[in-house]
Amino acid sequence: MFVLSALLQAVIVSIVVIVVLLIPILFILGKLKNKDKVSLKGIKTVVFNLNELVEDYMISTISINKTLSHEALLKALENLVNDKKIEKIIIDIDEVDLSRVHIEEIKKIFEKLSVNKEIIAIGTTFDEYSYQVALLANKIYMLNTKQSCLYFRGYEYKEPYFKNILANLGITVNTLHIGDYKVAGESFSNDKMSEEKKESLINIKETLFQNFINLVKNTTLHIQNKGISSIDELNSSIIDGVKFDEHLKSQIATIGENLVVRRFETIKAGANGVVNGYLHSNGRVGVIIAAACDSERTAEGAKELIKNLCMHAAAMKPQVISYKELDPDFIEKEFLALKGEFEKENEEFVRLGKPLHKIPQFGSRAHLSDEILAKEIEALKDELRKQNKPEKIWDKILPGQIDRFIADNTQIDQRLTLLGQFYVMDDKKTVEQVIEEEAKKLGGKIEIVKYVRFEVGEGLEKKSEDFAAEVAAQIG
Repeated sequence: MFVLSALLQAVIVSIVVIVVLLIPILFILGKLKNKDKVSLKGIKTVVFNLNELVEDYMISTISINKTLSHEALLKALENLVNDKKIEKIIIDIDEVDLSRVHIEEIKKIFEKLSVNKEIIAIGTTFDEYSYQVALLANKIYMLNTKQSCLYFRGYEYKEPYFKNILANLGITVNTLHIGDYKVAGESFSNDKMSEEKKESLINIKETLFQNFINLVKNTTLHIQNKGISSIDELNSSIIDGVKFDEHLKSQIATIGENLVVRRFETIKAGANGVVNGYLHSNGRVGVIIAAACDSERTAEGAKELIKNLCMHAAAMKPQVISYKELDPDFIEKEFLALKGEFEKENEEFVRLGKPLHKIPQFGSRAHLSDEILAKEIEALKDELRKQNKPEKIWDKILPGQIDRFIADNTQIDQRLTLLGQFYVMDDKKTVEQVIEEEAKKLGGKIEIVKYVRFEVGEGLEKKSEDFAAEVAAQIG
């Protein structure tokens, strides 16, 4: 009896121990079984952290981990398409390592999601690959940290090759490739990139670049054929059966660059007109200038001058053709800023014992009325009389003095206007004077009627928003 009782107690204790051990195991198994199921009750925002995305075959079936397979991600995204409770999807792209194949697979799903949900991408570091993921979103935020940065290298590929290093360590790597263009693992067995891999990469990059070229070409033809004159008109126009802004979004996802048509110009040379342009060697600056002439002969002779003026504008960055295009209030503000700039520099020049700036009376030709110029001429004549200069030589002295007076008092024009700047190929003459001289040589008239300068990145603004506050408001 005693033996039976002891045996029974042992069995009971064993059962209790087994139950105690089994409960957490069952709990863990339950978590594993339902790890792709998330309760979204009352939640309006979903955050996807993609830095733990791996290939499906790398998922361990026996280990407990947070790794998300690509297949599981696709299923989760598909489930959100028709989930009306979810209003916002946030993509955390830091340390994302997605291939173009991955991006293409999720792009179509995100196109569905963006119909009725706001998609936001956040991160601290953006390179060309993580940025391609970010382009799937409606908004992109860079968090304000010391580590935040943009690192775009363009269409390039770099890979280290270890054959020589490994050989020095006495290690030989053998790779088996079955079929053409099978290059996986060659960085360990080769000392440089194989021709097969180089050919494949060149084809991929050239295709991406050609997609961009085709987009620009087709957009330009679309603008010209439809007679489009504004950005709003362009975005609402129909191209390939859809609105242009929707067409552009689809192209952005394909090309992998966030593109915005910010401005465009259509320039036509009318009768006796001439249009010429210049593209700087770095491909970042382009200028187009159109001139109206009095005859076909003058227009033909002015072509070289117009091209040279384009080169001048590429370097000197004028904003408008002449002072007549500047707003009077803008001129007054710029003039006050100019005088303040000179006065501040003069304080430093006094300390250093250097010659001081002459503070101008005026800032632009807009200030120099006929009355003011006539008054200045009389003042110069009075000065010549005091110097006992014979009147017969005044006509040789006065033009230079008047030009100097105008130059001293039109410094806003020299900074901002094409005609008011001193010509880079002859800095003793303004562009306006050079044009007048060339027209005189040709026996005709030349008038600059259109000037356009494009520069890559111009007009981009750094927009600062408090994303944390926005998220907090959503949660609250």
